[in-house]
Amino acid sequence: MSMKVILCIMTGWLSGSLQFAAPEAPSPETAPVATQPARSGNGSMTADQQREDLNQLQQWLQQYYARVDQPGYDWAAALQQWQQSITTEQPIDQFIRQAVEFLGGFGDRTLKVGNIRELLPPGYLPANLQKMDGRWVGLKLDFTNLLLNEYPYVTRIDGRPIDEWIVAAQAQGAGSGTAAEAWLADRLRWSAAIRQSLGLEPKNWITLELSNGSDPPQSEGITLTLLNRFASGDQFRPPGLRAKSQRRPDNIGYVRWNDLATASNSKVLDEIMHQMQGTTGLILDLRGSADQQIERVPHLLSYFQPTEEPLRIVAVMNYRLADPAAPHSTEGYLSAWGCYPLTSTRWNSAERAMLEAHARTFKPTWSAAAEQFSAPHYLAVRPGLTTAVYHYPAPVIVLVDERTKGAAELVAMGLQGRPRVMLAGATTAGEICWRRTFQLPHSGLTIQLPAVNTYFPAGRLFDETGITPDLQMMPTLTDLTGKTDSRYDWAVKQLK
Repeated sequence: MSMKVILCIMTGWLSGSLQFAAPEAPSPETAPVATQPARSGNGSMTADQQREDLNQLQQWLQQYYARVDQPGYDWAAALQQWQQSITTEQPIDQFIRQAVEFLGGFGDRTLKVGNIRELLPPGYLPANLQKMDGRWVGLKLDFTNLLLNEYPYVTRIDGRPIDEWIVAAQAQGAGSGTAAEAWLADRLRWSAAIRQSLGLEPKNWITLELSNGSDPPQSEGITLTLLNRFASGDQFRPPGLRAKSQRRPDNIGYVRWNDLATASNSKVLDEIMHQMQGTTGLILDLRGSADQQIERVPHLLSYFQPTEEPLRIVAVMNYRLADPAAPHSTEGYLSAWGCYPLTSTRWNSAERAMLEAHARTFKPTWSAAAEQFSAPHYLAVRPGLTTAVYHYPAPVIVLVDERTKGAAELVAMGLQGRPRVMLAGATTAGEICWRRTFQLPHSGLTIQLPAVNTYFPAGRLFDETGITPDLQMMPTLTDLTGKTDSRYDWAVKQLK
């Protein structure tokens, strides 16, 4: 299958011009974390125990969840209806399924149910599913090949259309967009749990029907033995054809964010970027990066900001306060991310004046009650952060995909729209998140509640929307199995 490319605003991208030390402030205030072991999902809960868990859940949502009041879901009414329906003892796993469906109503993938696999029946698909061109491709667990070479597309599972399995999985809160498709691909592998919700007979094997995609289609079936333990597809995913940052023989630079984020200190970032000095163009690969090393984002971005430019805002964040009545910290709550409020001593007088001007005109597309949150925190870039930083003047292509999360997304946010920079690939995950973890006392269910809202500088809520690249590029079948990398090859051709 040939790569499909949809061009968006390429004109002029090749023309024109194209920080932080480790944070010393403490991490944000911590919330109660579970101390009891997770339960197995066996056993039952009395009606009183169910109500106690729901009362505790309601309290935590109201006090700690950053997006609890976002429109579109009347969670209080849904919770009340659930509470009123409780009359008798029921199995723990039934309570867990109801909790997952209730939390899924928020449509927020950053709201995590931490130990759900320990609480639901075991039985996992020993393969990976990935959506491509509107169809689901069946891949071996280690991504080395298709499940059936001549029949790439999964159409039915256990005799039921794959759309029915998708609906059952989405009831657990997949959100929307390409990032949601990545989440859904993972959740579709929970075969035993989805079977249970569909009312299908439990068994230790599963059948898939795969199509060759022709018209009329030809199909072939395959039977697989379920895994007793979940194995994340990402742990088997090949690192790609280029496993490390390098200066290519044709004088094009290639930098993987993972090499910068996982380095022991920021000097490694400087060393890699100095290897790229004088190259005719740079490929910055953010695909599959999910770390939260946000404090290194301004450091990298300072290489792409001319020294004559003033401070530049990358993102605005606010933090859900556990105790709104407590005095606010002048240095803020997100210093471990390199984000600071106006009151911080990190800013000089000119920078503070610029941030104050931005604050006067900043109108977020959605915000909760102001008294529940900290003042806005700013992730911003200073040019020439250290004497080691230089301005990289050549064209840059940034590769992103649906597994680009966290710090890598902020890098993409900070580079999109810059002179001589183009983003290519798929819409990113929309998941920059600081979470608090809790465990319900009777069911043992662990939940992780997002504590931070992130906004683009103009005010649009970032969480769940992600970053749409300038150039949407779909992978090929051989890209999915790691045999080719058509998006990388395209970037090289553009920079030659």
